[in-house]
Amino acid sequence: MTPILRARRRGGPVCLSAVALLSLACGVSGDGSDPVVPAFAGSATAPGAEPAALPPAEEANAPAEMPPAVPGATAAPTSRGEGPDEGISLAPMSPVEGTDEPGSDSPAATPEMPAAPDATPPEQPGQPEQPAPASPDRPTRGTTNLFTDLLGIPVAEVDDRVRLVVNRLFGIGTNESAIPQANTGYRIYYQLPQDPSQAFIWCADANDVRSEGQSYGMMIAVQMNMQAEFDRLWRFAQQRMQFATNDAWNRYFRWQGQVTANANQINVNFGQNGPAPDGDEYFAAALYLADRRWGSNGAINYEQEADAIASAMLNNAGGGQGRVPIINAQSNMVVFFPQGNSAGFSDPSYHLPAFYELFAQDGNPGDAARWRQLAEVSRQYFVRAANGNTGLHPDYANFDGSPN
Repeated sequence: MTPILRARRRGGPVCLSAVALLSLACGVSGDGSDPVVPAFAGSATAPGAEPAALPPAEEANAPAEMPPAVPGATAAPTSRGEGPDEGISLAPMSPVEGTDEPGSDSPAATPEMPAAPDATPPEQPGQPEQPAPASPDRPTRGTTNLFTDLLGIPVAEVDDRVRLVVNRLFGIGTNESAIPQANTGYRIYYQLPQDPSQAFIWCADANDVRSEGQSYGMMIAVQMNMQAEFDRLWRFAQQRMQFATNDAWNRYFRWQGQVTANANQINVNFGQNGPAPDGDEYFAAALYLADRRWGSNGAINYEQEADAIASAMLNNAGGGQGRVPIINAQSNMVVFFPQGNSAGFSDPSYHLPAFYELFAQDGNPGDAARWRQLAEVSRQYFVRAANGNTGLHPDYANFDGSPN
């Protein structure tokens, strides 16, 4: 049976959509120029110290909540032996073929998806809703598959299309260059020629690597059962992006680095960039899900690495140069940027309550109550920060929900 990937939350299930993440694999700057830093996002630094570069705003990089899942499925205990999980198990597509080495043979391109039917037959009163049949590759259906349930596209065709997209982005069977080349093909996953045990997600428009894209790539890999790719992405992030300091940014990640490449070597210069909190949240979530899927007794202790990041978000102490933790202790909210004035407000798209529930269940038991509190605070914040007429959120919002 295909291993089942579970993401759980109190009061109902949560699906982490690989398809949605594929469309957001790296942040973009609209004109292809260097990212613009908001003028008001100042930072306090020690005299003579070089201030850390701030991340640009990303308007919609938090995953949308999915429809409720089909109830009734059972879930296995977590690796900490906590007993039955809450919510429903989410089974992914079967593993992508030929993923151990990019460039290996992959399944042929899938046929075009059929068009939606012209009309939906009227419901017959009194008849119970019939669930779509389960696929052999998906022993439990998890959350509702709208492509199948609303458009009538067979589950196998939906899965094939997702595999095709993943294969293209990871350079599997595409014969695309192993060195990043702008305006060509689909590929965004690249191994380092000088160290094939590490890989990164390339943002083509700005020729850079970002913590957001790197952690999204890991999230895709764990959902598609691509452990080799996951491990390469994590090794790169851990060795080249993660802070190893004794201050407020310990265990966080530099948010952006510029790429220079040739046939024999690819270098990424992260400079003085500081953390973009959404990337750090995704790193921790991906690692916890990797522990659930593959266990932590192999070359990488996924659970231990996730624990370190999640704990640092809550428990790091303030430091010099105006650096502060990612989670504001007074508001119990994620900040826009953990330094100076930019730590005094939030970004609604950085609020990820489903992840906080995951951290509560799989992380340090001593932090569980706090993470659950943060999840509820974020859900309330979504309501307070939304525009009363449009329902849309501002790029930045104060801790009380008012636009910044």
